[in-house]
Amino acid sequence: MKPKDPTGRGILAVVSSIYDPLGLAAPFVLTAKIFPQDLCRRKLGWDDTIPGDDENRWHVWLAELPELSGFSDIMTSQLHHFADASASGYGAVTYLRLTDS
Repeated sequence: MKPKDPTGRGILAVVSSIYDPLGLAAPFVLTAKIFPQDLCRRKLGWDDTIPGDDENRWHVWLAELPELSGFSDIMTSQLHHFADASASGYGAVTYLRLTDS
């Protein structure tokens, strides 16, 4: 992936380029999706360079991005689903457990 400028537009371009139709990487990707929201709240333009502390966080996130490709040696996978309900509410959670070599 070609590095993008550390701007709101560049961050959004990188985050939008991650193909994850099942949402398995959502916990990791969510961190980056928060960046453009924070920039909008601070009234920064799409092409303004992000402040230094945010730029450091962005570079740390980018450095961890290649770790997503580490799921290629999956030996087993299990889907665990838990649900419960009562008269006043309900809840459900699903976990995907992957075991690599």
